[in-house]
Amino acid sequence: MEVKRFLKDHDLILTRADKGNSITILRREQYVDKMNDFLQINSEDVGSFEVIEDPSVIHNEEIKDLVSEFNQLSQTPWFYENMNPKPPELYGLVKLHKPDQKIRPVVSCSGTGTEKVAKKALELFNSWVPFHSEYSIKNREGIIEKLKNTSLASGKHTLVSVDVSSLFPSINMNKLKNILEELIFSKMSDKIKAQFLLNLIYSCLDWNYFRFNGIVYKQKKGLAIGSPLSPLLAEVYMNHLEKIHIFNGNSTSIKSVKFYVRYIDDTFLIFQGSQRQIDNFLKFLNTIDPDIKFTHEIERDGKLNFLDLTISLDKDNKAQFQIYRKDSFTDCVIPRDSNHPWPYKLAAFRSMVHRLKSVPLSEHSFNAEVHMIKTIARNNGYNPNIVENLIRTFDRKQINEAFQGHLKPFPEELRYRRVVYLNKSSLCIKNQLLELGIKPAFYTNTTISKLNNSKLSNRELTSESGIYRMKCGGKDGETCNGEYVGQSGRKVSVREGEHLGKYRSILKRKEKMNECIETIAVCEELGLSQQTKEIALNNMRSLKIEITDLEGKSAFAKHLYRAGHEYEGEFDLVHKLDQKGMRMDKWELLEIYLSRKNRDIENLNEMFAESKLRFMKNWEKSLYDWGILQCSSAMED
Repeated sequence: MEVKRFLKDHDLILTRADKGNSITILRREQYVDKMNDFLQINSEDVGSFEVIEDPSVIHNEEIKDLVSEFNQLSQTPWFYENMNPKPPELYGLVKLHKPDQKIRPVVSCSGTGTEKVAKKALELFNSWVPFHSEYSIKNREGIIEKLKNTSLASGKHTLVSVDVSSLFPSINMNKLKNILEELIFSKMSDKIKAQFLLNLIYSCLDWNYFRFNGIVYKQKKGLAIGSPLSPLLAEVYMNHLEKIHIFNGNSTSIKSVKFYVRYIDDTFLIFQGSQRQIDNFLKFLNTIDPDIKFTHEIERDGKLNFLDLTISLDKDNKAQFQIYRKDSFTDCVIPRDSNHPWPYKLAAFRSMVHRLKSVPLSEHSFNAEVHMIKTIARNNGYNPNIVENLIRTFDRKQINEAFQGHLKPFPEELRYRRVVYLNKSSLCIKNQLLELGIKPAFYTNTTISKLNNSKLSNRELTSESGIYRMKCGGKDGETCNGEYVGQSGRKVSVREGEHLGKYRSILKRKEKMNECIETIAVCEELGLSQQTKEIALNNMRSLKIEITDLEGKSAFAKHLYRAGHEYEGEFDLVHKLDQKGMRMDKWELLEIYLSRKNRDIENLNEMFAESKLRFMKNWEKSLYDWGILQCSSAMED
């Protein structure tokens, strides 16, 4: 919290760097200027963005229609609920590895309706459409395997990498829609489902908007950077270019391409031909689509970097590999003395050892990489011997899987639950949970992402959803310690208004009851019609029932009414949570328990079951041991 306060007090922005597992701190004004420069250049010169009114509520209604349509088509219902729709947020990653240190824009769709629709479209596409990209690889293992199975003729070969400049923003939406329509209808026999899938994808493409610094923009060109669906759609687009234009095109220089693989927007090629043929092919690439621009890099000293590999050819034209790290690489991993579970600390080293053993390295390169991993371990406070231990463990596991893999028992079905790791005492519940068939996945709340303040939404906290607290204002200078804790999946300000609305409704009915009492008194005093008196009595009974009903809907309104107190707007958002569910229920339960436990507070939550109170009491010691009770009231960002 001290770091967060320091950033706020000094008007600083902390964000991740684009490459190298590092962070960047810059002045807020400087960060905003970089982001605004990007938005202005792309709005005026390219026409990619325009300022619009926030369409989140309208978009949310369209999503509900799509959900309803899907549930009529499928036996497996799609549950969708977004009570507080909000736009995706734009933020930037600083390109430290570039001389001008520009911003790489990223759109965070987390917790938005846009994200949920994109994930559903991705799920259905992978399930319904048999799609295979012939020239694409998923990781470094893909290019290693393909190169091992490729025989190159003798003679001079040249390694070249080709990169698409800003692939996602460059994709032509009309062309993409035509490609998708042809692909989906040709692969799916159920045309009704095919049309629904297209509509779902089109919804993601057409509702392409985001917010930065309180202003909402519509992205008119290209795919959303940050959408779960964008990598797949970019793959479909690039695969179409390769099949239709590159390998079935008019370029005669394609014959000089002896090897071709692509990882998203980066392509690795091996040429056998003259420099002129290479140049002609690269020029040809930039003629196949006016929206897609290619840049290239040719090998230096017989070597070329691709992904995290340095690739070269030996005298027999066999591929040789080395581990490659960018100049912006930092050796930052979780330090030895950090408050994390030990397996989490080893995760980075396991990943490095896995790469060490999966890449076919020469003896010299292997030893150099082992030395590098040990240096990283030493710099972060670890005994370098852990690297040798991890290598032996990896080898032993490989041998066991090779000889006994078929004897592995069927894995026991476990439910996974995320559990906050606060210190070693958190591990004491691991075995207890395993006995219940629950495997805990520990995580920490003290992460860099908690300090990241690069999403400048300028949204009022009362516009968020989550756990809120309302306090009674007393009356005529008399203080009241009454406090109510609640939850809302909508804007918490809406729920605040509902409590006050119930209170005002009670007061109106109370006024009408007083009028009825006066009417009855007049009837008795002047001996007026018994019928008028009966009507007034019946109205009183109805109003009393209505007041009781309203009191049951808002314990806070009930307190204000019965105590004759007032509300002075003392309202806090205690925990910001995106949607209703188990997590919101648990935080509400904890905050109500803390409120009841505080002797200086009169908790007004009448519906708090005693069984839940006993449950919290039984867990109280553990909650203190784990630090949850002390930190629970801290605002979650």
